[in-house]
Amino acid sequence: MSEWRNWSGQTSCAPALVARPRTEDELAFTLRRSAGRTVRPIGSSHSFTELCVTDGVQIDIAELRHVISVDEQDRMRVQAGITLHELNRQLLRHGLALPNLGDIDTQTLAGAAATGTHGTGLGFGNISQTIVSVRIMAADGTVHEITGGDELRAARISLGALGVVTEFTLQCVPSFRLYRRQSVHDLDSVLADLPALLADTDHLELYLFPHTRRVLLLQSTRTDESPWPRHPVKHWVERDLVENGALGALMWTAGRVPAAAPRISQLVAALAGSNESQDESAAVFASPRKVKFTEMEYSLPLANAGEAIETALATIERNRHRVAFPLEVRFTQADDALLAPAYGRESVYLAVHQTIHGQWEPYFRDLEPILIGLGGRPHWGKRHTLTADQLSERYPEWQTFQDVRARLDPAGMFSGGYLSRLLGPVRP
Repeated sequence: MSEWRNWSGQTSCAPALVARPRTEDELAFTLRRSAGRTVRPIGSSHSFTELCVTDGVQIDIAELRHVISVDEQDRMRVQAGITLHELNRQLLRHGLALPNLGDIDTQTLAGAAATGTHGTGLGFGNISQTIVSVRIMAADGTVHEITGGDELRAARISLGALGVVTEFTLQCVPSFRLYRRQSVHDLDSVLADLPALLADTDHLELYLFPHTRRVLLLQSTRTDESPWPRHPVKHWVERDLVENGALGALMWTAGRVPAAAPRISQLVAALAGSNESQDESAAVFASPRKVKFTEMEYSLPLANAGEAIETALATIERNRHRVAFPLEVRFTQADDALLAPAYGRESVYLAVHQTIHGQWEPYFRDLEPILIGLGGRPHWGKRHTLTADQLSERYPEWQTFQDVRARLDPAGMFSGGYLSRLLGPVRP
């Protein structure tokens, strides 16, 4: 019996068995032998929740990681265990890209899709919105090829509740470059100009420095021009030494010495400056994350962006939360996946972080009711306290997902304790 831990090291379990199938036949064999046990698929373990926690069987799909085909419609068929980093590399070889990505690429494709991993940009959806078909294995080893209807809308963001996904077909786009401009502004001016910024910027991202009114603005615009030459030493200094090394040391200090956090946040805000870059889209979207942290993120109606930002920052001050980690704000188009946090509405995502050494519980506990009260739906891969009764009220097609779940997993093999808390019991 081996111990499993997630990326941050804060969530763990001791499964009775960890299977690492290399083929669908091996996967089917494992599932049939696991009858009567809870089975949870795992990817790169980058979720902050207990989605992968079980004392039963974990299915590690990392060996199912190969590209199967690419067609003339820019569709790639790929195994579900491939990491986003490797997927992006393979796509570029074929002159293709995903239309949008988050800022981390270490997740498996299956894990990123299952939890609704997203990037930013009102004109672009999340990773799961590129999925046009899913190959999924049920508890008895039966394979379902899902190509449309409610089943596809359920499978695109499934939390691993429907079975083990083995393959996806993705609708990709021709490869493109991004020009990114980084600049620091006053929060009041950013909020006043937010509609124009969203209209004029393909991919807009904000980092709010607690205990200040300063905002780091990342504006990325698509271009067909060539990438700019990259200076290896300068790139290492900026991404490894500054963004991860120096920032990591400051965040570690803030977590260990909370009284210093406000001054550290003010220092980071003062040091943040302007920068420009231009590269292949995946290289701009994603960057290394070597600073270990935990996170809570909620999706809200876009119209509530300003109120959410101001109320969150005011709560940090009023309740004397000593945090230095910037708050992250991103924007996405509406989604039609049944469990999409952005279901049916253009959305703003507000994420709050704390280092693994800092006190995150009181901080998240104070902010969560505010985000819920503003129409928030939690990111499925990040910390929150909502249960099935509360979540069902926030998703108009909740029962449609439950019907698909009951058809594909009638015995509830893929529903462990945490998932049952989120979704309730399976009712065939």
